[in-house]
Amino acid sequence: MKFLSKYLRLPETIWGVDTDEVFAYETNRKAWIRDRHLGVLYYFLITFILGWILGGQILWQNQHFVRRDVTGIQRMRSSHPTVNGCDPMDPHCQNNYLPIQDLPYCKDYKNTPWSDAAACRYEDNVAADPEGTVDNKLFFPTAVELVTEDLVDGQYVEDPGHNCLQSDYLCEGRGSQSNMFYYVADVAGFTVQFTSSYSRGSVQGSSLEEPGFFEICDAQLREEGDVKKWSTRLYDKHECVGEAVQEVPIPCQPGANCKELQKFDALKDTGENLKSRLKDSVHDLPGNLAMTQKRRSSSRAAFLGVSADMEATNATKETQHWASRDKLSEVYWSLAAFLGVSADRAATNATKETRRWARAYQSIAAVLGVSADRAATNATKETRRLASREPLSRVYRNQWGDVFSIESLLHLAGVDLDNDYNIDGWTTRQAGTVLEVTVRYNNLYPFLSSFGYTPVKYTYEVRELPMPYVSRMTFAEVQPAEYPKKRSYEMRYGVLIWFKVGGSIGFFSCMYLLVFFTAALGLVSVASTVTDKIGEWYHPNFFHLKFDVSPDFSDMWICDKCGYSNLEEDTHCQGVPSHMCPKTTPKCKEPRPAHTKAAETESSSEEEESPAPGRMSFLRGWRSPARSS
Repeated sequence: MKFLSKYLRLPETIWGVDTDEVFAYETNRKAWIRDRHLGVLYYFLITFILGWILGGQILWQNQHFVRRDVTGIQRMRSSHPTVNGCDPMDPHCQNNYLPIQDLPYCKDYKNTPWSDAAACRYEDNVAADPEGTVDNKLFFPTAVELVTEDLVDGQYVEDPGHNCLQSDYLCEGRGSQSNMFYYVADVAGFTVQFTSSYSRGSVQGSSLEEPGFFEICDAQLREEGDVKKWSTRLYDKHECVGEAVQEVPIPCQPGANCKELQKFDALKDTGENLKSRLKDSVHDLPGNLAMTQKRRSSSRAAFLGVSADMEATNATKETQHWASRDKLSEVYWSLAAFLGVSADRAATNATKETRRWARAYQSIAAVLGVSADRAATNATKETRRLASREPLSRVYRNQWGDVFSIESLLHLAGVDLDNDYNIDGWTTRQAGTVLEVTVRYNNLYPFLSSFGYTPVKYTYEVRELPMPYVSRMTFAEVQPAEYPKKRSYEMRYGVLIWFKVGGSIGFFSCMYLLVFFTAALGLVSVASTVTDKIGEWYHPNFFHLKFDVSPDFSDMWICDKCGYSNLEEDTHCQGVPSHMCPKTTPKCKEPRPAHTKAAETESSSEEEESPAPGRMSFLRGWRSPARSS
């Protein structure tokens, strides 16, 4: 107060009014409870509240950012299987279909075909879907049936079928004609190239310049031969959230220069992370492009003070490290292509890795006392998880977009064309299904975004939308000679890809931050209240340390002059005016009224007969006639 009195000079009175009374300040009075148990409880609650608000809601979940939904345009382009994923429109591009003899759903399978096997035919991307992308949807036929009809009395009637797989449908022949039904061979090898743009306010771009990922939901992994009936497909919903979902980066296609298109990242393109990125860039391009990138890497390595030999050695070590750590089949095959390792050797390494993890599970089980059966079950799950990554080997990105094979999309959605059935018992290969592919853009990261790190990334999420039938009816290009008395049409069942752009972009909001700080202050007061209640219930001294208990006003006499209530033993009034200090202000000193003296003896006798303190003390609130007179 000396500091304020020295530099903030205020008069003691203004127009005869005391300034100390005019500018009086009110504050709460608190008790200092020196008890470590209550203190630990209180500070634990405070730490939990601040950790939940600051650490959980603000730093981890970025709830102080306003999330705005993004809008964008999507593009899809299909391709049948080609060598090294080349463009099928290129005249030098060669097809790369699996042989029909290796497809168990084909009648010409080299071993015993399946019970619902049928004839198979190859179709390229033009024949499979001549309409192309329609309203962000792409259709891939899996089964095709040619149906003929005769005009009878002005109405077309289907010709009776024979050798049908499903009642009167999927018939190999109709009337005198044969070869009327077939499966599209190696439809799982078809690929879809996804490209999309995003925009929200001042933040905009495309998938070509941002890092891409795809989600793997462990709950959707399918064991070989796992059968799903229609009820299971409808009602068995998997919770793909939290630890059940893994984000896997989309690898760059061998021979494609993906890094040149990406934006500068302050976290990944500086310091030691830049060195790591330079190591990976050595193997991006074969031939002359690889040498060009190597020269760039060498010059940047020289700038960072890293020798060329050391750079090459570190790159080799880094390759070996990820080959032994990721356990992803696409990494093995990609590294095999980069380093010139044979496919057999890459497969052997993957098998060794799987066995190593199985032994690791058994060793940990022995240490923790887990039974051998449970350890074997966990090892089987881990083996299944690693083996399930094989369909993802045909997921990559290039300078035109992100490429997924139909097999990888089916795998990510937990769909099996030959072991999933609809309501009529048709397989998904025969009846078709819908796959929803959503690319979600996001620029918020735990902890980092609160300090200004908000680069955009995107993640693909694939799920099945079960439908009893997904088909397209088209008028056959070649009609019978008797047309229009006789006509034919095609029923093409297949997989419909529905591509959507989603996600949100976060913008910092000072108002949202203040809301969370206000919530934190409110919860701090809740922590004080909870601690006070626990102290009142379990601490014998807490109540009187916190509260000042007044006398029973029913047992006090009231001054006729100032109206102040005084104790019975007071002979003169002890009252002082409100907002005045009792120690420095003269007391009223009005004598006690005469009619209360006679009641003093009666009051003392009643106190002797009254119950013990704390027991039915409310009975003392009744006034006697002498007191109330």
